[in-house]
Amino acid sequence: MEKRNQTLSGIETRVFDLVIIGAGIVGAGIALDAASRGLSVLILDKGDFASGTSGKTTKLIHGGLRYVEQYEFALCRELCNERSLLSHLAPHQVKDQSFIMPLMADSFTFNLKANIGLTIYDLIASNWSHRHRKIKAKEVFEAAPVITSNSVVSGLRFYDCICDDTRFVLEVIKAANRFNAVALNYMEVMDCKNEDGNISKITVKDRCKSQLYNIQAYSVINASGVWSDQNLKNMDPAWENHVIPAKGTHIVLPQSAIDVNVALLLPSSDGRFVFVIPWQRSIIVGTTDISYDGPLDNPKGTAAEIEFLINEVNRYFENKKIALTDIRAVWSGLRPLVDDVKKSNSNSDTKSVSRKHIIIDSPNDTITVIGGKLTNYRIIASEVIDYLLKKKNILRPKIEKSVTHNIMLGGFTDKTDFLNSSASISARARKLGIEPATIEHLLSSYGKEAHNILDLIEAQSEFNKRICPDFPPIYAEIPYNIKNEMAISLQDIMYRRNRLAMVNQIQSYEAATNVARLMQNLIGWDDNRYKHEIAAFQNSLEENMEAVIANFPNLIHENDLNNEEKV
Repeated sequence: MEKRNQTLSGIETRVFDLVIIGAGIVGAGIALDAASRGLSVLILDKGDFASGTSGKTTKLIHGGLRYVEQYEFALCRELCNERSLLSHLAPHQVKDQSFIMPLMADSFTFNLKANIGLTIYDLIASNWSHRHRKIKAKEVFEAAPVITSNSVVSGLRFYDCICDDTRFVLEVIKAANRFNAVALNYMEVMDCKNEDGNISKITVKDRCKSQLYNIQAYSVINASGVWSDQNLKNMDPAWENHVIPAKGTHIVLPQSAIDVNVALLLPSSDGRFVFVIPWQRSIIVGTTDISYDGPLDNPKGTAAEIEFLINEVNRYFENKKIALTDIRAVWSGLRPLVDDVKKSNSNSDTKSVSRKHIIIDSPNDTITVIGGKLTNYRIIASEVIDYLLKKKNILRPKIEKSVTHNIMLGGFTDKTDFLNSSASISARARKLGIEPATIEHLLSSYGKEAHNILDLIEAQSEFNKRICPDFPPIYAEIPYNIKNEMAISLQDIMYRRNRLAMVNQIQSYEAATNVARLMQNLIGWDDNRYKHEIAAFQNSLEENMEAVIANFPNLIHENDLNNEEKV
C-alpha cells in the first residue's frame, strides 16, 4: 500500500470511476473486482481496514452446513464452490480444517438428521475432496480427549477451511492495489451528493487530522455492513432501515485449557452449534447469534453470553470444565443481516434470518449491498460490479466480466510460485535463526511479502524477537505494518496486523509499552501521543474483558509505563 500521506495528496485531483464506502471483506472484494476490470477505484473506511465485522468472524471459509437445514441449497453450493476456489487462490491462508461433531445417546433423531445433512453437504460440494464419515466414540475421544461425557456414542468427522479473516481482507486490498486501486483507512464519509446525474461529490473527513476532503466519482457503492443504514440516513433522513444487526460473541482460551487436535462442532441447547476451533495457538469458542440494538462501534461480550458459551462446551467436558479464569480474550462482532423478515416476532433469535445478500439502489444515486459471508465475498463483488455497469453505462471497463477467479492472493502468480516462494522464504528465515512457528506465521500472514520482513531482520537482528512470549509474531512486523499496511495506531498493530489482542488480551496488555515505544520511534509520536496510545489500547482490552475482570479484577494488571524492554 502507498504511504497514507502520499495517497491523500492526490485524491482531490482525480475523478474516480468508483468510490467504495467500507473496507471490510465485501468492500475489499468489490475494489479488487472493479480495479481488475480496469476501473479507477478508491476504497474508504471510517475505521481501520477490517476493523468491524470482517475482523471478528469465527475464521471459517466454509460451505454453510447449517444452510442445508434451512433448505438454502443454492447458497450452500455457492459457498462450497468458493471454499474450494479460495483454497487455491490463497493457499498460504485458507487451510483445511478437520471437524468432529459428537453424537449423544439421547439424540437419535438429531443424529440421523446430522448424518443425512452432511451427506447432502457432500453431494452439494461435488468438487470437494473431503467426504464426511461416521466415527466411533473411541475415535472421538482420541481426537478430542477433552470430551469426556459418557453420553457420547459416536461422532461425525467432516472438513471445512479456516483462515485469518483480517489478514485475508488485507490481502484482497493489496491485490486491488496491484491493479491501482487506492485504499485509505480512518476516512469517514460525511456527505454524498449527486447533482448532475453523472458525477457524485463526496465529502470525507480524515479522522486522523480532522481535515475535510472533497472527492469526485462517477459512482458510489455503500458496502459498510451494519453501518449501511446509518450512512444512508446521512444522505436521506427518510431512509428506512434494511439491516438487522446480529451479535456474535467469542471467547478465546489457551491450548492448555482444552485438549483437542481437531475443531469441534457442538450441538447447543438453543438448537444451534458452538464451534471450538484451534487458531493462532489458542482455542476460539463461539459464537452467539442474537439481535442487537446497541452502539454499532465496538460491541462488547456480556456476562450472559460468556456464561452461555462456557456452559455449552462444559456439557461435553465432564472431567475438565472450563472456567472464567481460563479466558484470555473476548470479542464480539455484528453481522449485517438483511431485514426481509420484519414479520418476525422474535426479539432475540436471529438464527432464522437469511444470510443472503441484497443489492439495492439507494439515495443520491448510490448502490448499497447488504449481507453476505466471508466465503462468498468474491461472488457478491462480481454481482455488484455487474449491476453497477448496467446502471452506469458511462463507465467503460477494459474487461466486461469478473476475472477475480484467476487472481492469486499473497503476491503469488500461481501454485508453483507459492510453493517455490514458501521454500525460499523458509530457507532464508532458518539461516536468520527465526524459529519454525514464526516462519509459519510470517508465510501465512504476509505471503510472498514475508521476504520484506526478513530484510528488516537482516538489517536489525534484534527485531527477531517475540512481541508476546507465547505467540509467534515478532517485532520486525511492526515497521513493515506501518510502512506497507497503513497501521496508524497501537490497536491497528495489536488487534488487526498481528492478531495478538484477539488471542491473549492479558499478554497484549503487558506488551503495550514496548510496542508503543517502537511505534513512537518509527512514526515520531510525542510523549503525549505515546501515552494516549497505550491508554486507549489498554482501556479497550479492559472493556472487552470486563465481564471476566468483574469477577477476577487482578487478571489484568496495570502496566508501568517506565518498565520497558528496549527493542
